[in-house]
Amino acid sequence: MKATKRIIIEKEKQRRGWKYTLQCNYCQKEFILMGKRYNRGEGYYCSVRCGNLGETKNYIDGRKKLKGGYVGIKTNDKRADSQGYYFEHRLVVERHIGRNLSREEIVHHKNKNPSDNRIENLEITTRKKHSRHHHPKLGLRVNCNNCNKIIYKHQYVLNKFKNYYCSRTCYLEHRWKK
Repeated sequence: MKATKRIIIEKEKQRRGWKYTLQCNYCQKEFILMGKRYNRGEGYYCSVRCGNLGETKNYIDGRKKLKGGYVGIKTNDKRADSQGYYFEHRLVVERHIGRNLSREEIVHHKNKNPSDNRIENLEITTRKKHSRHHHPKLGLRVNCNNCNKIIYKHQYVLNKFKNYYCSRTCYLEHRWKK
């Protein structure tokens, strides 16, 4: 949670606006901030380090909200990102099943809330199935015209062509049968 108040020690009129002397909400050290930055809502902490150590809206006890609303956990794992965070939902599933997930395994949030990491809300799926779940029109089921194998084609392909094949070999075989 972001600090709620800025402690102003001194406010002084300058040639080009106001100069504020403020007190850091984490280390209580005095620092100077010019008016433009004060008006933008800055001035709770004297440095980025104090901001990270203090209460900020994204950082609580080694947990951080990452891109897309996912929760990251600070870890020394080699699978972590450049800042040392690894997705919490992957850690929860890995602990539950007792092994590390492969890169091909995706953890799907059933209720579509990326910060809800309860085990009941998570399921392991493949990249292909996960993509089909979120984009059903991108992979519609049809049968190969030559071998009747089930294949998946995009909606625009179904509209454009009347014959569908699972491979170039099937296409050529079907063409030579005619």
